[in-house]
Amino acid sequence: MPEIYGKKDTSIAHAVPTAYNDYIPTIFPISDAMIIMDSQYRITFTNNHAQKIFDFQTEDLLHKHIKRFISKKHLKLFVEKVASCFSGLSAECDLEILCQRNDGSVFPALLKIKPLTSGTTNSVAIVFSDANYYRLEEERSLLQQFSVEYAKEAVFWLDKKGNILYANEKACEVTGYNSLELYLTNASLLAPTMQLKNWARLWKDLKQRGKNTFELYIKNKNNKSAPFEVAANYTALEGKEYICLFAQNISSRKLKEKQIEEYAKALERRNRELEEFNYLTSHHLKEPLRRISGFIQILDRRYRDKLDSDAHEFIEYVVDGVNRMEELLKDLSYYSDLSLRHKSFNFISLERVYDAAIETLHKEITKSKAIITHQILPDIVGDSFELIHLFTNLIRNAIQYCGDKTPKIHINVERGDKFWTFSVKDDGIGIEPDYREKVFRIFNQLEKSENIQAGTGIGLSICRRIVEKHNGHIWLGSDSCKGVTVYFTLPIL
Repeated sequence: MPEIYGKKDTSIAHAVPTAYNDYIPTIFPISDAMIIMDSQYRITFTNNHAQKIFDFQTEDLLHKHIKRFISKKHLKLFVEKVASCFSGLSAECDLEILCQRNDGSVFPALLKIKPLTSGTTNSVAIVFSDANYYRLEEERSLLQQFSVEYAKEAVFWLDKKGNILYANEKACEVTGYNSLELYLTNASLLAPTMQLKNWARLWKDLKQRGKNTFELYIKNKNNKSAPFEVAANYTALEGKEYICLFAQNISSRKLKEKQIEEYAKALERRNRELEEFNYLTSHHLKEPLRRISGFIQILDRRYRDKLDSDAHEFIEYVVDGVNRMEELLKDLSYYSDLSLRHKSFNFISLERVYDAAIETLHKEITKSKAIITHQILPDIVGDSFELIHLFTNLIRNAIQYCGDKTPKIHINVERGDKFWTFSVKDDGIGIEPDYREKVFRIFNQLEKSENIQAGTGIGLSICRRIVEKHNGHIWLGSDSCKGVTVYFTLPIL
C-alpha cells in the first residue's frame, strides 16, 4: 500500500484501513495521481503523483478541502458524483472535469471515483489522470501507425502551430534528439527558416494544394545544418489537422550537383577559350595563305615558258590546296564565330531568307542546272544572317552531291504544335545509315568520287549549330539509292 501522509494528525493514518491494502493498488496506476478524502471533502491521503500534477507539497494538500483543486465551473458536478458514492448509490463513476493547479492554471482530467467500502462510507478514492497526456499519447500512437512504412525517411508530424507531435526513429537519428526531446518542440528549433510567419504561410499553402516538395536545411543537436528534400502533406485525421513531413538527407546529392556545376563551368570556359583560339588562328593563317597563293601565281606568270608540264601541274595542285585551305579557314572561322556571337533574333520572313540563299548560289545553280522548288515558307523569329547560311549550306550540299545527273531539290514545311518541321530533299547519291549522324560532326564528310567536289567537312556542323542556337533540332533521313532528306525544326511564333 502507498505511504500514508499525516504527521500533523495521527487519525489520518487510520483513514485508510488495513483491509484496503490489496484493494487500493487495483485502482491506482502508478503513473496517475491518487487522493483519498473524507465525507467533509477533506484530503486525507495523497501520493507523489498527486503532488506533481497539482504542483503542491504534501503538507499543502492534507486536510485541505477538495474544492481548492476543482474548477468552479465543474465543482457542482463533482460534488454530485462524489455524493452518490458516499450515499452508496454508485459503486464507481468516471468523470471528466477541469482541475486547478497551485498557480491557478487549469487542465482537463479524467477522474475515477470509488468508495472504499460497499454501502455508506466515510471515504472515497479518486484517481486523477491528465486528459491532455492521454489524448496526446493516443494521438502519437495514431500518427505512428501512418509512419511505419516510411521508416527509411525522417518523418515529422506537426500541428497548426508547427509543434512536433511525433518523430520517428530516423528523425531522431538525423537530428540527434530523442523522441521526448522533440515532442511538442517547435519546428523552428530544427529549421530556423520555419518561424511562425513562414510556418503559417506553409500551412495555408498546403491546406490549399494538399502537398508540396521543397528543400530545407535542418539543424541537428550539435548545431550543424544539412540539406534535406522535404515532401510535405496536409492531412486530416479523426477531425484534426496535421502536416506530415518526409525528409531525406540530400547532402551527397548536393555535393555531386555542385561538382557537376563546377565541371560544367570549367568545360564551358575551356570551350570558349578553344573557340576563341580557333577564331584567332583561322584569321591569322589567312594572311600567310594569301602570300603563298600570290607568289605561286607570280611564279606561274613569270616562268610559264620555262617550266615543263609537270611543274605546271604541281603549281595547280598548290593553288588548289591554298584555295581549299582558305575555304576551310573561312568555314572554321564562321563555326567559331557562331558561339561567340550573341543572339540577335528578330521577326523575319523565311521567304526572303530563301531568296537570299538562292542569290548566293546563283553560279552553282546555273552551272549544275539545278531544279529547286519549295513551299511557301513561314515567318519566324530568328537571326536572318545565320538562317541564310543554313539554307545556303543545305542547298549547296544537295547540288554538290547530286552525282552526274541534274539536281532536283524540294524544300517542304509542315506545322506542328510548337515547331515548324522543314525538309530539304534531293535525288542525289544518298548516305548510308551508318553515316547519318557522323556527317554532322566537324571535319566528317562523305568519301569523294570522281564527279563530286569535296567540301570542307564543316558545313553540316555549322547547320547543326545554327539550328540548335534557334532552339531547334536537325537530323538526316536517307535512302542510299534515292537521295537525302535533311529535316530541321524551328519554333513557331
